[in-house]
Amino acid sequence: MEFDIKQLSELLREVPPRHITSEKGVHSDYLQTVVFDRLARGEPVDFARLDWNAFEMCHLLPESYGNDCLFIEKGWAQGLNHRLQNAPPAQPKDQKFF
Repeated sequence: MEFDIKQLSELLREVPPRHITSEKGVHSDYLQTVVFDRLARGEPVDFARLDWNAFEMCHLLPESYGNDCLFIEKGWAQGLNHRLQNAPPAQPKDQKFF
């Protein structure tokens, strides 16, 4: 295998710009009273009777959800970098990667 810097450069140019797609979590009074307060009291919650139009996806996310995604992405990048640093050089000369 042979490292092809030109092909890697072309692939890196094609990468779309980074943007965060996750929403921030928002508190919902409806979910607080109908679901979470009932669960805290040990009462059952009938999800079939929920008004699904009374809340949105951002009401179901933890407040730190957006920040957690950034840390996960950073951890993956650090892990990949660490593994690449310790990878032995490829032996076959007839193939290229990237």
